[in-house]
Amino acid sequence: MPDSFHLVHLIHCKCAAIIRTLSSRKYLSGFQMFSRHKERFHISYSNFHLDFLTGFPLSRANESKRTHMKENIPTSNLAEITVKYSSKVKSKDRRNVTCARDAEALFREVWNTDTIELREEFYILFLNRANRLLGWMKVAEGGITGTVCDPRIIFAIALKSVASSIILAHNHPSGNTEPSQSDIALTNKLIEGGKLLEITVLDHLIITKESQYSFAENGLIKLTNLE
Repeated sequence: MPDSFHLVHLIHCKCAAIIRTLSSRKYLSGFQMFSRHKERFHISYSNFHLDFLTGFPLSRANESKRTHMKENIPTSNLAEITVKYSSKVKSKDRRNVTCARDAEALFREVWNTDTIELREEFYILFLNRANRLLGWMKVAEGGITGTVCDPRIIFAIALKSVASSIILAHNHPSGNTEPSQSDIALTNKLIEGGKLLEITVLDHLIITKESQYSFAENGLIKLTNLE
């Protein structure tokens, strides 16, 4: 009895001979069915790297049948999506955020002090489940009296960075740290959006050149997640 390799080789030769005879239109539907078997055969004997249907003559098929057949065969425009995640910062070296003062210190490290009294800007800190800093990003830049912040951008970055929580911050060029109604509305909107994605909004800071206001410390956001 022939071994596995010779058996497969024999099947290969037989199929190749059969294929050479299948040149008329009436066998095209049969080829489509045979193509499916080819895919399973190829996978079952992948160690032998066989693809004995390559080069089957389609010159006599009309364009509609050719297109229909191609729909059943994987092509190069079928993209597989893969996700990879890596960080250049070791877990033990990530900064820990336990209170509004910790967050303020981090924001001031990245904030441009030359423009803090010129225009509004919106920054985000992204944290893991242990409240360790994954990274920061400036998500919006506006004018003297306001800036437009898109929640979709914030959560898109949070999801890509695999963040479990975020801390928001924006500055008031006027020096007034009291939150406006639009500040409160945006914060509540982000809190509700975060609940759906299981991304917690821990705090929202309003920063000026000399002081800051914490939504969490003033009761506008529950502080339990930072304790």
